[in-house]
Amino acid sequence: MAAKTITIVTGSARSNSVGATLVPLVQKELEKQGATVRLADLKELDMPFVDAEIIPSAEDFVPPHDSVKQWQDIVTSSDGLILLAPEYNSQISAIQKNAFDWLYTDWIDKPIAIVGYSWSGATTVVELLNKLITKVGAKPLTVPAQLYFKKDIELDGTILDAETVESKIAAAVEELVADIGDSKLPR
Repeated sequence: MAAKTITIVTGSARSNSVGATLVPLVQKELEKQGATVRLADLKELDMPFVDAEIIPSAEDFVPPHDSVKQWQDIVTSSDGLILLAPEYNSQISAIQKNAFDWLYTDWIDKPIAIVGYSWSGATTVVELLNKLITKVGAKPLTVPAQLYFKKDIELDGTILDAETVESKIAAAVEELVADIGDSKLPR
């Protein structure tokens, strides 16, 4: 079986995002599992807020911007995705929500894992993302990596408890890789 392509999706446009320090840890774990890893940096994609005249769920929707076309290609060519999800004011970050809103059919049956981080271990953002993932027809996984500021990671992303952080990320990655493997088997 060919290597699975899994895309790590950032969730912040901040230049000093904690997510940037988590990318190498997630990537390392994905590579240990034999995945081909890509990074989708939403800040670099620089998609405008949804402004299409035709809604993305319409049958005849075509992305009106090159950045959105690039994002669509990333999602459709990925076997699964891992969202690096900061919790902003007990909500999903605007840049990540906008990325979801630009697509619709591209999400169908796509397994998605979450690595969330905040003061509360991203409890609320994990719940909200799972609702959103379900709404667009993607497949939310059951083992998010929920990282706590001042316990697991520092506010600047420095790892405080490497064993716990690596263990949580490994569990989320293992579930994603296993799910993709199961979905690729003949039925």
